[in-house]
Amino acid sequence: ERRSLRVLFHLVDGRHGPLGQDMAIMEQMKGMPSYAKYVVVLTKADKQGNTVSPAVYANTILALKEYKLDQSPVIITSSETKLGRTDVWRYLRR
Repeated sequence: ERRSLRVLFHLVDGRHGPLGQDMAIMEQMKGMPSYAKYVVVLTKADKQGNTVSPAVYANTILALKEYKLDQSPVIITSSETKLGRTDVWRYLRR
């Protein structure tokens, strides 16, 4: 048991949403300890006008619900425009 683990960021390509390996990771996260937070980070928002498509966002939420992770936050980010950076830091500081 690693109590030092406080947050796990799962980076998902925001152009495509969760794919096969992402779903496998979500499956494993069902058993994550309650003291640790699981956060989905949709990346590459700069490739689509600093956002992700509504379909990708909706599919991400559906996948989280499917694996009973619907309380997990979803952050939209871009390394180029720094979108979502503050939100990621908020979870790191906890």
